[in-house]
Amino acid sequence: MKQQTIRRCCHVITNRRVKNFLLLIIFIAFSTGLNAQYNKFELRTGAGYLSDSHIADAVANGVGSVLIFFIPHDFRIVTSGIYSGDALFRLRNPHLQIAATYSFERLEVTEYNNDKTTTFKRKINIIMPGIMYNYILKPTVSLYSGISAGLKFATYSGDTDKTNITQLGYHFTFIGFRYGKKIAGFAELGFGAKGMIRGGIAVGF
Repeated sequence: MKQQTIRRCCHVITNRRVKNFLLLIIFIAFSTGLNAQYNKFELRTGAGYLSDSHIADAVANGVGSVLIFFIPHDFRIVTSGIYSGDALFRLRNPHLQIAATYSFERLEVTEYNNDKTTTFKRKINIIMPGIMYNYILKPTVSLYSGISAGLKFATYSGDTDKTNITQLGYHFTFIGFRYGKKIAGFAELGFGAKGMIRGGIAVGF
């Protein structure tokens, strides 16, 4: 009688352990499935327009010459456009992503003073780490903002001289929209190294 009671107790305990173990496996699988629907790693490449450097040159030439030298002059700014790439890693909180960004832009400023024409060229390379927060996060749609800051390596060249300068590089993504799953398109509004407007393609892994 005692042996039967002990066996029943052991059987009940064993069943409970098995059930708890199965529930744990189901919970882990379910949690993993929830996280798996979002890309852990993503590469983005895009093009932008109107960087902070472009705007600074326009302001310096349009306003600075008049206020400082009192000599208004015509000028023209030609940009190659801003080409940038991001590597995004999703954190444990799926709404958060850390980013590594590289951007490049070439600017050519031509100043017309009376009969004299002067051309200045700038090559700007920027490397920045950053963080992004997804306000709305669905498997195929996300709405996000972000901030990045790093180093700007700029080369300034004129008719006779050439200067290399290292400065602070930054970018604020005010609002961004991404649509797609593994292969997606995105569009952003912001200010800084990647331009006021930016769009491109993303590939998730």
